Amino acid sequence: MEAIEGMARLEVPLISVADDVGTSSEKVNSGIAEEATSSVTESSMNVDCWIKEVEKKCKGASEGLLWQSKMPDDKGEQLSQQRAVAIGPFNRDKSTHITDKEKYLIVHLMNNLYDHLDLEGCFKMIKNQVVDARKWYSDSDMPESFGSTNDNTFAEMLLLDSCFILFMLTSISEIHSKVTREGVILHRHYCSKSLKIMPGKLFGADSSKKQEIKLALDVVPRFAGILRHKDMIMVDLLTLQNQIPFFVIEELFKKLQLENPLHKYALKFFKTVHPRSTQGCKGKNSPPKFLHLLHLFHWSRVPKNKCDVLRSWRPQLDDFYWDCKTPSVMELGKSATGFRKKTSGSSLDISFGRGRLLPIVPVLNIPRLHIREYSSRIFRNLIAFEMQRPRSDRRTMAFSVIMQNLLQSEEDVKLFRQCGILANTCMTDNKIVNFFKSLSLSIGKDDMPIDVYVFCHQVLSYHNGRIS
Repeated sequence: MEAIEGMARLEVPLISVADDVGTSSEKVNSGIAEEATSSVTESSMNVDCWIKEVEKKCKGASEGLLWQSKMPDDKGEQLSQQRAVAIGPFNRDKSTHITDKEKYLIVHLMNNLYDHLDLEGCFKMIKNQVVDARKWYSDSDMPESFGSTNDNTFAEMLLLDSCFILFMLTSISEIHSKVTREGVILHRHYCSKSLKIMPGKLFGADSSKKQEIKLALDVVPRFAGILRHKDMIMVDLLTLQNQIPFFVIEELFKKLQLENPLHKYALKFFKTVHPRSTQGCKGKNSPPKFLHLLHLFHWSRVPKNKCDVLRSWRPQLDDFYWDCKTPSVMELGKSATGFRKKTSGSSLDISFGRGRLLPIVPVLNIPRLHIREYSSRIFRNLIAFEMQRPRSDRRTMAFSVIMQNLLQSEEDVKLFRQCGILANTCMTDNKIVNFFKSLSLSIGKDDMPIDVYVFCHQVLSYHNGRIS
């Protein structure tokens, strides 16, 4: 727990490789000063040569490059590993559906889609961010190919990954929409029509610069490859060790000159991923300075701070046992506790209060649960991120522990299904029980937000009072 508390106090959390996404890694400070020194000593001539080399790769990517026909076999892979795409310096040697070759094509495509995009200027901007970006990664985990003597390679990685992320967040939906309107059918056998895009209309270019771009038939299958695996890509982009610093993406995003802020495009892209967004209940709060995409996703899903709850309970905090234990669903039924499906607010927020129709009957208000095949990866990476955060931010951890307490048996799960709290899922009742049990194994019960102890104390006190 000391290591976790140390991570929570870091001013700049690191992105590192961990054996289990439910555990944190230690910060390694050595070498950062040397990296900064070596980064600024490279000559401008080398930078110009590097820019020309990357431009050549981007242009060459549009000639004769095909998407891989199928996803690599990922049986037995850890939950922290990506399936469709590798982002950042880790695991780039793993077999994925989307490789750097496809990312070069996307850089080339975006350069053509956005009239005002200065590709050479983007290269130089990314190169100038290498020193700051390196500080976000654990030096002990950094592959040799991206070490302090390979700043050009590191910058190229940031450029490719930033463009790929922005393409997914801002451009792919527009292209998909245009493909549908033009009647281009995306399946194994593609039709003979070409895809035509008006960048001025779709991507905000000046009306005087509108120019119709014709994307030949050999490019369309590449978009189809992305669209077919969009769900896997979304999950990959939410893997903790699959991140790049958000400021790198944001600076490149500014070059696109789009109407909405970046976080709105990201929220739209991840809209269908469970747990669902809670933006509707955040009011007009401005978004924080995000560390990476997983941080943005976490911010959009967790409930707001419950400081008001703590103020009313402050005089009583010394009077109860500090534990995150509650009775199970079936046990609470014996004390006449009701259960109600929440239809608004955070999808990770469970509350305890009086019922509307029968105020004398306490009710557990629980958000509707959607457990998907990818849910374990999402929850584990959210928990791994929260282990680096202050205690008050650990809402996924708190939700998982409470659900593990409530769902102790298959009978508990069946009752949740009957109440409409648990949505239809391919997972059996027993697998649902084991799902939350496995999540809670990596969580320190003494590191929960304080209001979670208040919640558990309320539920347990009522239950014990009724059955005593």
